[in-house]
Amino acid sequence: MRGWPPSDGRDDCGSEQPNDIVRAADWLAGLPGVNPDRIGVLGNSQGGQVALLSGARTSRIKAIVAVYAVTDIPLLRTTTSHESVRRYYTQLTCGAGYENSPVNFAGNIQAPVLLIHGDSDTRVPTEQSLKMQDALRTANRPVEFVLVPGAGHGFTGVQSQHAWSATMRFFSTHLGLRD
Repeated sequence: MRGWPPSDGRDDCGSEQPNDIVRAADWLAGLPGVNPDRIGVLGNSQGGQVALLSGARTSRIKAIVAVYAVTDIPLLRTTTSHESVRRYYTQLTCGAGYENSPVNFAGNIQAPVLLIHGDSDTRVPTEQSLKMQDALRTANRPVEFVLVPGAGHGFTGVQSQHAWSATMRFFSTHLGLRD
């Protein structure tokens, strides 16, 4: 992602990064041997935010998995237990946060969405995924939610296996992947 070593550019809190994903999906769709109807995206934390926003910007993406994703910047400012996120990141990098919050664009997402979140996440509280689930359901969009017991922001080995199994099952269902 932009601004994360060794990438160039600056972190823009998901303003332009979803366009990078859209362009990558378009590029992939044009490659020999790639089925353009079987492109999915997966992102963790801010990457989950970017995955959701990219799905709101193109119908090329056919399945989205967002793991402990940031979905509502203004809400994150008031609920995160991490002072650096609350006082620095969301204030200086994200601006007002409306255009960077996937919950505001749930109706534009055509692809099925899988949200995975730990029930003990205090950096990006579980409420972020629950709000996204509600927004997608309100927009009549397909969404699944997996809550990982005891997991924080980042998963242990067993928790990762649980999340990965759910991810592969979801992609297999929605993209026709085979073992």
